[in-house]
Amino acid sequence: MSSTSHTNMLQQAKATQLQDLKQSHYYSKQLQSIFTNLIDSNSNSTDINSPLLDKITTIHELNDDIDRFLNKDIAENFHLLMKQKRKLEKVVRKCNEKMKRVEKGRLDGDGAETVMSSSKGEERRGIGGDHGGNVNENYVDLLQRRCELIDQNLRILEQTLKNIEKS
Repeated sequence: MSSTSHTNMLQQAKATQLQDLKQSHYYSKQLQSIFTNLIDSNSNSTDINSPLLDKITTIHELNDDIDRFLNKDIAENFHLLMKQKRKLEKVVRKCNEKMKRVEKGRLDGDGAETVMSSSKGEERRGIGGDHGGNVNENYVDLLQRRCELIDQNLRILEQTLKNIEKS
């Protein structure tokens, strides 16, 4: 009896193996068909409505738009930067001219030279009325601070320009 049960088991195993082989062959064919359809749908250049090609085209268009906007913004900002630099250079030039005139003692509040006498009988040249040398020094300090701020702004603008040129 053990030989018949062994024979039955062998036949049953062969039948199961044959059924599994048929099912595996069916799954292989189905998988091959799916891959063929995927490759055809994504590589067919005549199919304009392909979702993958549509996404790639959209990405390229967005990239081109971004590049165009960035280049336009950089050009406009560079133009404005150069315009502001010229204005700043003009202000610095005017301040330097005023500084030179102040150092020579030729400028008071109205643009005329003022000669004042101190209590010791000395003549002092200065800006303004009866304030003596303090106003001259204060005015020079004020102009010096303004020139330093202008110089600082120029350096910032130059650094920004260098950064824009690197980009």
